Amino acid sequence: MASLELHLERNGYVLRKTNADGTASELLLDHDDLLTLSHSAIEWSQLVLEAQPEGVNAIAATPVDNMGLNCDHHRAELHLELFRNGERFQVLAIPISTADRLAERLPSFLQEMEEYRNKLRKQ
Repeated sequence: MASLELHLERNGYVLRKTNADGTASELLLDHDDLLTLSHSAIEWSQLVLEAQPEGVNAIAATPVDNMGLNCDHHRAELHLELFRNGERFQVLAIPISTADRLAERLPSFLQEMEEYRNKLRKQ
């Protein structure tokens, strides 16, 4: 199985792939390249999952163990900070209109989830 490693170098970042047979290749990335790559990773993961055999319904889901709320300095977007293992790993910028829809739907959705869990406990 191949492994991927990212190292900070003086001239940027080096993405190194080492194959099972020990051969390796490297790609030099600058700051902007790395940010573009990180933002594209979720979409690429979804493409890989969608290529699964017919009948397999998969979606990329990232575990989160904590979250924080903030906003931009214009107070135009809600910033939803996602944490895993105590470290912030992603911040979603959510327009107010989308945040309003989330706030409207969340209570009833959580209630449905709780009712379903209660139903399973009684079985």
